[in-house]
Amino acid sequence: MNESLLTCIDLANSDHQSVLSLKQAFEQSKNFFALPLEEKMKVFKNEKHRGYTPFYDQIPDPENQVQGDHKEGYYIGSEVPRDDPQWDYPFYGPNPWPDPDVLPGWRETMEKYHQEALRVCKAIAKLLALALDLDADYFDSPEMLGKPISTLRLLHYEGDHKEGYYIGSEVPRDDPQWDYPFYGPNPWPDPDVLPGWRETMEKYYQEALRVCKAIAKLLALALDLDADYFDSPEMLGKPISTLRLLHYEGDIYFKESFKELPEHSIYANLSMILILLRKIGSL
Repeated sequence: MNESLLTCIDLANSDHQSVLSLKQAFEQSKNFFALPLEEKMKVFKNEKHRGYTPFYDQIPDPENQVQGDHKEGYYIGSEVPRDDPQWDYPFYGPNPWPDPDVLPGWRETMEKYHQEALRVCKAIAKLLALALDLDADYFDSPEMLGKPISTLRLLHYEGDHKEGYYIGSEVPRDDPQWDYPFYGPNPWPDPDVLPGWRETMEKYYQEALRVCKAIAKLLALALDLDADYFDSPEMLGKPISTLRLLHYEGDIYFKESFKELPEHSIYANLSMILILLRKIGSL
């Protein structure tokens, strides 16, 4: 437990390093996507599905999708030596890299960020293992996270093709937080135009918040704290939680599979976990 706690505190205290690594990765990502298409196609995805994927290349739901997704991306995965038995497996092997004369330092930045993100995931895995009363390194075995199929995806949606709807925490008008920037009323569409819309969104908002708080309980128990430690008013008691509905221009289709849900859903949960880890660092 102490070793795991130190790992988490180290993760939180080294947050400036993670933020710097993330900032550099975003800057280099923008540099790549700003290149001419001809240059980007030089690192077109290989048989391992690593490298560049142009706009409309991905069609996750061919039966219902008229055209591919309106995004371009770059996929970077775990590399192993050529004499490794996993070299021939679909999700291992080489990554194509842009010409260093065109994008100096690009490969080094992405490899560093990939490893940093993997380090964070393994730290979270230790907490989950302890919460399940398992050895802290349980998920670090070779068949689990020892040699993970971890993929870094750089995604770029062109121009201003995104529209959204933001729903936040509501408090009564007489609540002291009413005048705070992230609290107060939500505007809602006319129920005659969209019957049941508000009720649906409020129900999903509360369900998503419930899941995040359940994860917080696991983290608290793994740190030998009271299960409701993070549910205090100054932490998650009155969270600044925002539900983002995003729409990227193009043909609309329904994704039934959880694995095909937008990255933002997973991103929201990971963001909540990282916020908790920062709180741990201040204990």
